[in-house]
Formats: sequence, structure tokens, C-alpha cells
Amino acid sequence: MAAPLCRFCGNKIKKRTRDVYFNCEKFHSGFGERRTERPVTRDDAQKFFNEKIIASKFDDDIEGRCIYRVTLWDGETYLDKHFCKDGCAEDFGRMMAEYKPDISTKTYFEKLAEQESKLK
Repeated sequence: MAAPLCRFCGNKIKKRTRDVYFNCEKFHSGFGERRTERPVTRDDAQKFFNEKIIASKFDDDIEGRCIYRVTLWDGETYLDKHFCKDGCAEDFGRMMAEYKPDISTKTYFEKLAEQESKLK
């Protein structure tokens, strides 16, 4: 499946990922999961996860070269279904309000009718 595109700007919507840090001596930012294993290859690291490794970072520590971080993706989840960022969602909403004023929520139309009845 191709990545969904933003309904406003057309850019690809980013994957929802998570980072996992392994037991190399350095490079743990405090964010993400931490594991005690010390994989040397990407294939070694993949054995620990059902999700697909889409990025990995290597470094040399006192025991030699190892993977210190992997980025995992479940193969289907994206950050949003329709927009790449909040600004695009906002701009799309403003565009729709301007060019399609007849499309709104039920609550909006109820409040509008209530307001108009008070003016009569």
C-alpha cells in the first residue's frame, strides 16, 4: 500500500514509528524503549520484533560495532489519515468554509437556526 497523501498539500503522510535503543554504551536519549540485547546486524535486531525495522543506527563501543537504535513500523499505521500536519488540516478547513459554505456540522446548522430565530 502506498503512503496516504495529505488532502491539502499532497505530501506523503509520515509513518507512525517507534524507536528502540539497545545496550550499547552510549546514545540513549531517554525516549523510546530500551533493551538489554546487543545486536550486531540488522537481521539480529529484527528477531526481537514483529514490526519491520525501517532504520537502524550503528556505533562502535568498547565491545565493537553494534546497533544502538532501530526505528520500527507496523507496516500500516500513519500519523493521520488525511493530513501531514495540523497546519494543513487548518488550511483545508478554512478553504472548505470559504468555498463550500453549505458543508458544516449538524451542530453548526442548529446553532445558526437558533441564532436566526432570535433575530426575528
